[in-house]
Amino acid sequence: MHVGQRSSAEAIDPSCPRQHGEIRTSRLASQELQEKFCIRGTANEYLLPEELLDSAFNWAQAAIKQSEFSPAQLNAIAQFLAVVGQSADLIPINNAEITPADLILRDPGWRRVRDAALNCLKRLGLDLDVSM
Repeated sequence: MHVGQRSSAEAIDPSCPRQHGEIRTSRLASQELQEKFCIRGTANEYLLPEELLDSAFNWAQAAIKQSEFSPAQLNAIAQFLAVVGQSADLIPINNAEITPADLILRDPGWRRVRDAALNCLKRLGLDLDVSM
C-alpha cells in the first residue's frame, strides 16, 4: 500500500524518515484508504485505525525535533500534534462496541484528526494521492 504524492512506480526508501512519515500521515489523512483497508480489509490486506493514529503521531513527535523541516513545516507538524493531543482521548478507538466503520465514517474526533493530518500534508507541500 502506497499513499503520498509519489507515483506508484517510485520506490519508497524506508531509511528516509521524512518520506516514511509522509506515508504514515497520508494513511491517516485518507478516508478512502481507511474505508478500503480498515473497514473492508481482508485477512491479508488490512490496517488498524489505532495503528494509523499511533504511527502518524509517533512520526510527528520525532519530526518536530528534526532540522530538515522549515519553520512553517514544523509549525504544521506541531499543529497536527496539538489536534491529536486534544482529540485522542475522545476517540473511542479501543471501544469494542464501536466498529471501524462507525469510527472512520461517523466519529467527530476521528474526523478532526484525519482533517488535521490532511491539513498537515498540504502545509508540507504534499497532495494526498491514494493510488496504489
